[in-house]
Amino acid sequence: MFSASQDTSVIIQNTKLSGIADISFSSSIDEGTEVLLSNRGINRRVNKPQNIQCKISKNYINQDVFQDLTGLVNLSGQFVYGGEALDFDSAAITNYSISISAQSSPKVSVTMKIYGNLTPTENILTATANEDYENKYLDNSAYSLIVDGKSSPISDFNYSVDFDVKPTFEIDTLKSATLKFFQPETHSSSAKMQMSEQEFEQMSGLALNPSFDRDISFSISDTGGNVLNTYSVPNASLSSQEISIGAGDFIELSVAHKGYSLSAQV
Repeated sequence: MFSASQDTSVIIQNTKLSGIADISFSSSIDEGTEVLLSNRGINRRVNKPQNIQCKISKNYINQDVFQDLTGLVNLSGQFVYGGEALDFDSAAITNYSISISAQSSPKVSVTMKIYGNLTPTENILTATANEDYENKYLDNSAYSLIVDGKSSPISDFNYSVDFDVKPTFEIDTLKSATLKFFQPETHSSSAKMQMSEQEFEQMSGLALNPSFDRDISFSISDTGGNVLNTYSVPNASLSSQEISIGAGDFIELSVAHKGYSLSAQV
């Protein structure tokens, strides 16, 4: 893993990302062996291409480039560290998440799988890449959670969506030919809020009614009230809830929802 610094940059689809916090890589190779007749030796063979997984987290500053790129295949770009760089291609985002709490600034995280090449290069693109969205100031009133048309002040919020991406390969090659999204996508959210308009749900409704759906949406606005992003949990059902009484006798409600969609886009 290498952390963000002035000498670290991430470029995706020719856009240089701002506010990068952390980047980590992992890779694995599926290798098989064959013992030759009469124990003359061992042949080693790579059964599948190398699976490169990259995790990136960045500060939420405005409209989100990662959100724009979900549901797209064959992403390409460059990782720059100091005077070195790595080019990548044939990539796709397989997980997108955003977390917000009263104690820290909003963070966006993605897991990106690279099915193509990850190779060193001397052609560094930072000088010619497009800039990220302009940094916007967000205050405590920037966030709102709406459940079935009811809005409540929240202290913590987490949202994530998982995409099932699989590659297809050409005959007699280990290089991916195409990437394909398989449906449905799984959305999940959790939130802590003061129990004002929200009501404690009858969990038994899930068993009595399979279409026990909820309309869940979460939006982020700038100081001028302009909505920057909206996240939703389609066809959401309540997966857990908890009520607690805190200092000052205010009632806090913690809820978690899960939903599914057939559109490969956050």
